[in-house]
Amino acid sequence: MASEREELEKITSEVERAVEHSLMLRIFGRSLIDKLAKKFGFKPEEVAVFMEPELPANRPKPDIVLMVKDVLFVIEVTSRPGPAAAERLLAASEILKEMFKAEKVVHVLACARGAHPPDPRFLKQLERLGIVLLQL
Repeated sequence: MASEREELEKITSEVERAVEHSLMLRIFGRSLIDKLAKKFGFKPEEVAVFMEPELPANRPKPDIVLMVKDVLFVIEVTSRPGPAAAERLLAASEILKEMFKAEKVVHVLACARGAHPPDPRFLKQLERLGIVLLQL
């Protein structure tokens, strides 16, 4: 009986975290699209938005994918910008590029308000990897 209750509590906790994450993405979504539209020169209404798209098993999935014409924006929203977030972002790119038949992929690490400022060495690494850092 105790193990069933523990299992139910674990499932409930996972669902609560997933809902919280999904709400956070929806809140940041509009701000994120507007900032990217301004930075890359497209109109927000031209965007197709995919929240946490399904990918094959064992593939990390990004938080948000935007498709604007033939350009794919792969976005990871984080409050802790660091190498792990950058690796997750890059890991999903090739399969997404293939899935969406995109000509170009733009990697975006979107930092939530209040995020710890990234280390200067990490900023250089992002630059070398071609990852755009965006403050929300």
